[in-house]
Amino acid sequence: MKDITITYQNYIFVNSCPVGWTISMDIEINEETGKLYDILSKVLNVSGDGLLLSASVSLGTGHSWTARPKISTFAVEGILKIGPNQIAEYSSDNNDMVGLQLCPNVVLSRVGILFYGISVPSLGLDSTEWTDYGFTVFGDMHIKVPGSIKPLELDFEIGEFGGAINLAAAVRGDIWKNAFGIGIDLDMVRLSATFDSSGPLETLQCSVSAHLKAGATTALVDGTYTPGGSYSIYAYVQNLGCDGVADLFRHRTGEELLLPSHVDITIGSAMIEISNEKKLSIVVDKLEFDHYTSVNAVVELSSKGALVRAQVDRVKLPGDIGIDLTSAYMQVAFEKKGSGKSTDVMLGGNVVLEGFSLHAISAGVHLYKTATSNQLEWTVYGTFTDLQNTTTLGQLFPGLQNSSFLKDFALQDLMFIAASRDDPSLSQMNPQKYPIKKGVQFSALFGQVKPFNKLLRRPSFPGLVLNAAWSTGNSFLLDVILPTDTMVHLGDGITTDPITITIDTSQLLLRIATGVKVPVPGSTTPLDFTASLTIKGETVKLAGEMHGLWQNPFGISKSVSIGPFLELELDIDLLVFPETGLPTSFSFAGGLTIGESEGDVAVEVSENPSQELLTGRIQKFGIRDIVAFAAQITELDIPPPPDFIDFEDIDLYMSTGVTLGTQSYPAGFSFHASLVLFGTKIQASAEVTGGVLKANGSIDDLKVGPLQITGQDSKQASLDLQIGSTTQILKVDGAIEFLDAYIGLTLDLEIMPKPKFSFNFTLHFTDLLTFIVDAEMIESEVDLKDLSKLGFKLHALFEQHLVEYIRGQVHASLEALEKRADDSIDAAKADVAEKEKEYQKGIQNAKAKLDKAYRSWVTKSNQVHVESQAFIDSYMKQLHILQGNVDNERLTFNAKLKKAEGGVQHANADRAAKMRAAEAEVSKAKSKWDSDVAKAEAGLETAKQTMHQKFGSAEADIEAAKRKVDEVQGEIDSTRDRISYCENAHWYRFDLKAELAYLGPKLLVLRGYKATADGILDLAEKVVEGADYINTKAAIPAAEELVKTAGNAGDLAFRAAQSTLHEVDRDTGALLDQAESLLKSVQKEGDALLRAAEYALQKFVESQKSLLDAAQRAIDNLVHSAEWLAYQAASGVLDLASHATHALDIAKKALDAAKQVVDGTIKISEATIEGILKAFDITRIELIATLDSFLNKNGGAHFVVEVDVLVLGNKETLRLELDMGNTAQFINDIFHK
Repeated sequence: MKDITITYQNYIFVNSCPVGWTISMDIEINEETGKLYDILSKVLNVSGDGLLLSASVSLGTGHSWTARPKISTFAVEGILKIGPNQIAEYSSDNNDMVGLQLCPNVVLSRVGILFYGISVPSLGLDSTEWTDYGFTVFGDMHIKVPGSIKPLELDFEIGEFGGAINLAAAVRGDIWKNAFGIGIDLDMVRLSATFDSSGPLETLQCSVSAHLKAGATTALVDGTYTPGGSYSIYAYVQNLGCDGVADLFRHRTGEELLLPSHVDITIGSAMIEISNEKKLSIVVDKLEFDHYTSVNAVVELSSKGALVRAQVDRVKLPGDIGIDLTSAYMQVAFEKKGSGKSTDVMLGGNVVLEGFSLHAISAGVHLYKTATSNQLEWTVYGTFTDLQNTTTLGQLFPGLQNSSFLKDFALQDLMFIAASRDDPSLSQMNPQKYPIKKGVQFSALFGQVKPFNKLLRRPSFPGLVLNAAWSTGNSFLLDVILPTDTMVHLGDGITTDPITITIDTSQLLLRIATGVKVPVPGSTTPLDFTASLTIKGETVKLAGEMHGLWQNPFGISKSVSIGPFLELELDIDLLVFPETGLPTSFSFAGGLTIGESEGDVAVEVSENPSQELLTGRIQKFGIRDIVAFAAQITELDIPPPPDFIDFEDIDLYMSTGVTLGTQSYPAGFSFHASLVLFGTKIQASAEVTGGVLKANGSIDDLKVGPLQITGQDSKQASLDLQIGSTTQILKVDGAIEFLDAYIGLTLDLEIMPKPKFSFNFTLHFTDLLTFIVDAEMIESEVDLKDLSKLGFKLHALFEQHLVEYIRGQVHASLEALEKRADDSIDAAKADVAEKEKEYQKGIQNAKAKLDKAYRSWVTKSNQVHVESQAFIDSYMKQLHILQGNVDNERLTFNAKLKKAEGGVQHANADRAAKMRAAEAEVSKAKSKWDSDVAKAEAGLETAKQTMHQKFGSAEADIEAAKRKVDEVQGEIDSTRDRISYCENAHWYRFDLKAELAYLGPKLLVLRGYKATADGILDLAEKVVEGADYINTKAAIPAAEELVKTAGNAGDLAFRAAQSTLHEVDRDTGALLDQAESLLKSVQKEGDALLRAAEYALQKFVESQKSLLDAAQRAIDNLVHSAEWLAYQAASGVLDLASHATHALDIAKKALDAAKQVVDGTIKISEATIEGILKAFDITRIELIATLDSFLNKNGGAHFVVEVDVLVLGNKETLRLELDMGNTAQFINDIFHK
């Protein structure tokens, strides 16, 4: 020791000394100090005056000036007297920091030493003690660390223990800001090391311990750090959780994270590693959300948020779809509050579909919750890595390579989509806005389908989307989605519902599912069919079915219904359909119900709805069903007839009144059927018009009770049935076998008020003279279902000419009796000859008159026919022209209407397709904008992190270094001032003089410390002036400019895409408006032309009706003309002349009577004969019989006859019999009576 100063004060006069005894001295550090010397001279390279320690020791108050101080335990603390010159001398040339170099990148300043001696009493009887000595080197330590241009300042202590040199240091202020440049602050940072003091240190491996405090998240940190070399420290956080991630993000950035609210996320315990290789690495041992779990997830922190991502070998998506992800990842993206984004969870990987071999697909999985689900739903969006953006249907589905029709269909923007449920939400991963349906599907923009374009009668149809839905195995259901609701127009007013298109991969054809609406007369609601169209080549076939009932078809009757399954058939030839717009055939058929009866029906559909015809077939219905049907049609009260007629195998027609080809179908209801009457089937035709059922048919053989009615003269018998509200009658016109001959008859059945049969027939009394026999039922009532008891009574009343004929015959016989001589025979013969001549002459005259009248009639008929028929022909020609105009205008209107409607539809589809494409471009531009900005921001983030990791807050560090230099300089100036003040003090200010002993070393140390501080500042300034700092710092604005450029470019592209979208919206909207305006114009103007044509037709028919009726009446009235009447009269005269044999018959009877008188057969007086001839007359001849007596020969086949005669003024009734086989006998019986 040297320069020893002993100070004693009982009051604090010298501020640097306590009360009592203080010894101040310079202690020279030499070999005797052992390890301390080695540390200073060999490790720190201190020599010369640098080994002087300015020290002081306080001894307390228990000493005196006259005795040697007794010290048992002491502590001597001092500072090495190292000034700036020594600092510069001792600093290493390899170290750019100023100070005592402990090792490269570590310097010491303001180094002090603490000597201490601890006395310990020895054990034993003598009271001796022994003392242990030691030392501690302490001061400021400056360590260069990553992330800061200013060395880290620590308080250090170096001591010896067990022969080893130990270093312990603590960060000044306890907080290491931006530790290692990774943006995390560490608390209570401690460094420790052990080194050898035999020579300079090449390196120093330090153990590091600290506390990490990030909000509620805390952890112990430990590891190693080699200044200027490697470092690795670790912190373990148990159950980090989402809150822990948010704490770390807040700790690092000062910002808040958005925590997920729609899903529970479990993040396990974290291992935080800070190292020179990984910088900041956070690995958690578990990541779990919903039922997805992984291990060893990595947490990445950035200025934008936090990302937790885990690699997983395989992830099986829940549900029955069977999708796995291989080489998969799980991800939770935490977004920063205020970023405009939401925190989300996601999966990704390569898609594996159970049971199906797929092209390679890389996919991301959107996970979300709905209001009704407790677990996460999922949607997979994938891209085909081994297929181009543009491919073909055949490449996607090799099974279609055999179809030249399907394989080359172009596909664009192909995407793999799978979903656990229908997902209406939009995602940037789906810019084309493909519909998301539950299951697996391939979606793409679909190329043009020429047959479909032809069906729509358009050169192109844009915006088709392929949706291939996986079913099982290698089977897919291929749907083609249209951009808008699309209908096909198939004729006048006949349209489909919005169609859906599928591709039948088994039959290699397009299939269209739709509804077909068919307008029908009499109904404001069209028939609605569910239909399926197939397209193969140039042929379209449609099959459809209507569910439900078509009530009251054509307005015929509410009791008529068609259905419930009405089948529709349609064929389209695509070679001609684009021009005609009409199918080659169109009809439908199905069930028919009339009342309680059921059958089948078919409908022929015309281009003109008024020309539609409904045809049907019913197995059976009764007369009551028909009558009830007719009553409902006419809304009349038609009494129901007895149920005695059935109709079977009915072919029916319901029409608005049409003529198809040469066949006419009256308006209303008509049919052909087998009519079952009294057990006999009769082919009949019927119609219900005007509230009346009318039926007629032909009969081969009909048995009605005792009658067996057949045809006659090679003609069938006929049947006429009429059932109405006032008249109900059945007529059968035929023949029966009567008296061994077939005679015609008309059988009448009056049904109302109660059934009643009657008929009549004609019998020949002579070859030319006939009479009518009337027949009526014997019973008052009859059961129409059982005619076994039906009988008829016959009645006839001879007309006057027949009575006169019989009377003449009797007169002739009486006159012949007057002449009883033989000469009377010759006279009689001459009379017969004369009467014969007169008879023949009368016939000849009648024939001549008939011929003349016939020629006059023919002339008249020809004249009327020529005149009337010419008008009718002219009328029909003009009618045909006007009807043709109506049909042409209808066809023209329909064609224009279809074209205009197709134009609107195409404009809608074109608009939807272009809007979809433009919106997709907007989405793509936004995605690219976000992606480019994200990449640029990632570059900016990297540049900032690089800057942060290399240089930390350089400007702030420089400012801090400047403040430090100023602070030390201030202390130096203050110390100098104090020294000057003490030196200039009065001599008696011994306290100030004593203080000089302490101020000198202090000034020296401060000047040395300032040299270190100046060195640190100089080092920091050199760093920021260096190329690395300049380049690294310049990278930040360059990266910021890239962010700005990317943002501007993205914004420009996005705005351009939006502008294009607006333009597409505007232009396609204008085209749509034009198409809709054209449609309205066609509907207005075209319909007006059609109405004008229909009006012209109507007016022509109305104006010509009276003339047409007159022309028709002229023809009809020919039968009432004078010429016709003259002809008929002449025919009657001829007939009368032919029957005028009275005089001839009398002559012949006179001849026969003369012969009988001669042979004595008749004996009567001449007076009696003369009297009878003068007063004899026949006034009535009436015949009565039963039909059964003639048919069964019961009681003889003859009539009972009553003859009323007048003889000499006396009336008598003769009761005779008439045998139709011998009518002359009847006359003879009268003669004899």
